[in-house]
Amino acid sequence: MLIEHPRIFDAYPSLTRLSARLLARLQSELRPVGAADGHEFFDVGDSCPALLLLVSGTVRVLKPLPSGRAMPLYKLGPGEFCVLSVSCLLGDVLYPAAGRAAGKVVGATMPKALFRTLVDEEPTFRNEVFSVFASRLCSLLTLIEEMARTRLDERLADLLVSRGPVIHATHQGIADELGTAREVVSRILEHFEDNGLVRLSRARVDILDARHLARLSDRMVTGSSSRA
Repeated sequence: MLIEHPRIFDAYPSLTRLSARLLARLQSELRPVGAADGHEFFDVGDSCPALLLLVSGTVRVLKPLPSGRAMPLYKLGPGEFCVLSVSCLLGDVLYPAAGRAAGKVVGATMPKALFRTLVDEEPTFRNEVFSVFASRLCSLLTLIEEMARTRLDERLADLLVSRGPVIHATHQGIADELGTAREVVSRILEHFEDNGLVRLSRARVDILDARHLARLSDRMVTGSSSRA
């Protein structure tokens, strides 16, 4: 019950402004959730019976590709609404992507019927949901545009510069973030190493020439700006 998890109110303050009747429903219908790293909350083709509300932890939303890889779409954190879940709940459609826990996750689920009632009857809640929906949609469109315009070596350079001077990650982990294959990331990293830009070791990348990598990253930003 919600009363046993008061942090839900801290993460989602709009829930504190519900009418007494709907607050009573929320307290009786919300179900606690706890999941370990890698737990699959939903997959492509699944129906959506409830809205996940996070108190702590992160859920990564990924779009599986025909190649077998997965493109990262966005990360869901505490106090945020999953826009894919919202669209599935409102439109009675199946999930087009997958959602997996990144680390330990704690939260609760709001059943579909209650979510729809809150959207119908509570303007504050409805406006917050739709505002997040619009913001996330714009972010997704920007992601698609940037990925279409940007070379992978530039995107990798940007990731390295933003994470440096030492990145503790496997080539597979980096590839997952970029939505590409491990072999491609390894080949580019080895090219960077051959040119003295990085030093590679097991599950670690040391930045040796941040200025050169930053120039590659700046080229990505400049190129996008000049075409805007």
